[in-house]
Amino acid sequence: MLSRSTGHRILLGVGLATVVAATPAPDPSGSDSPTPDPSPTTTPPRAELLVSATPGKAKAKPGETVPVTVRVHAQKAAATGVRVTRIAASPKKAVVGGECPAPFTAPGCTLGTLAAGGRDTVLATVGVPDDLAATTAVTLSVTVTAENADAGSAAATVTFAVPVKSTPLPTKTTAPPKKKKKKAAPAPRPVPQAAPPPPLPPAHTVAPPTVTTSVPLPSVQAPAVAQERTSALPQNRLRSNSAVVARNAEFERVAGVQAAWLAALFVATLLVLTQARLGRRTVRRRVRSR
Repeated sequence: MLSRSTGHRILLGVGLATVVAATPAPDPSGSDSPTPDPSPTTTPPRAELLVSATPGKAKAKPGETVPVTVRVHAQKAAATGVRVTRIAASPKKAVVGGECPAPFTAPGCTLGTLAAGGRDTVLATVGVPDDLAATTAVTLSVTVTAENADAGSAAATVTFAVPVKSTPLPTKTTAPPKKKKKKAAPAPRPVPQAAPPPPLPPAHTVAPPTVTTSVPLPSVQAPAVAQERTSALPQNRLRSNSAVVARNAEFERVAGVQAAWLAALFVATLLVLTQARLGRRTVRRRVRSR
């Protein structure tokens, strides 16, 4: 039977053997440092292009050239390699021009790098021939690309209206109008005139008959018939009306007095306004001199 100390030694040896077996073999290269993991790569943010096209006017006549302003706006990040790659018009009879003509390799087509929030513009033109037969709506399409952004596009529409020619109406041949016989104008009716008043009988005196008699006769006076009739006639108001004449004279006198008062009031008001204006100027000059 084994002793207690011998058993402990056996267990200790078994444990050491187990530890030695579990230890990995040394690296022949002699490097004890662990292999570092590769660092993660960060992707730069992509930019966003906002494109708009604004025509100079919405309606034009055939033969006119309408300017179209193309605006490019970069958002979210700086856009690099920005350039215009397409400007086309529909229908094909329309003529396109400006700073960036086809094949879109001119310096006006290249915008370069736009910072975040930066803007730039390109000027294009569109027109139609003079011999356009009917009113036509022309649509101008623009495409802009960048290296780190999706392509942006915009469109603008201009209507080229053909003026309507007014055709003269056919003239109808009409027969000359028949001359109408003029009727003789009726003779004017005579206006009745007021009959003049009958003349008054002249005043006369009747001489008393001479009687050769010795009988005394009473004295006979001349008749006063004509005198009484003359005094009984009414007076003509139209010829001698002193009341109307006096009233007209009074009205003219009052009107003259009122006109004089109004003229005096107007002159006084004008003088007051002139004095006030001169006083303002004097005050302003004093204030400026201070």
